[in-house]
Amino acid sequence: MRRVVVILLLAFVAAGILGVFGYRQGTTSVESDRYRLEVSYPQVSRPGLPSNWELRIGRADGQPLPEVIEVVSEASYFDIFDENGLDPDPERTWQEAGELVWQFEPPDGSTGLVVTFDARLQPNIHWSRSGSSTLRIDGRDVATVSYRTRVVP
Repeated sequence: MRRVVVILLLAFVAAGILGVFGYRQGTTSVESDRYRLEVSYPQVSRPGLPSNWELRIGRADGQPLPEVIEVVSEASYFDIFDENGLDPDPERTWQEAGELVWQFEPPDGSTGLVVTFDARLQPNIHWSRSGSSTLRIDGRDVATVSYRTRVVP
């Protein structure tokens, strides 16, 4: 029994040395209907650690973005964070049916938009959480990315 416990303890220490329990940033992206949507998110994190989330929206054809862009995300994903800031501030924001909606008005002629969500993982979160974000243009969903944050001890 003692050998089994020692082997398990060594495996745990080896996993820690290899960075299995360390912070890792992930990136996922999709390109569809002339738009590119990319999300950089905390792929692996621990409770209480700073965990930044970033959304990049662009046109694949180099044309300017429309006057109004909506980003629709699962509200439950953002519930695991203590928000420090969101930049730029949306023109409007609301929640409906478990979705968090941010409405942005990019500057005229802009071909890209970067939204940064500065936060820290809440100290009482101990489970993984999945989320997704959808780019909505003129009431039509044009691109969706999914991601998952794994919370480790």
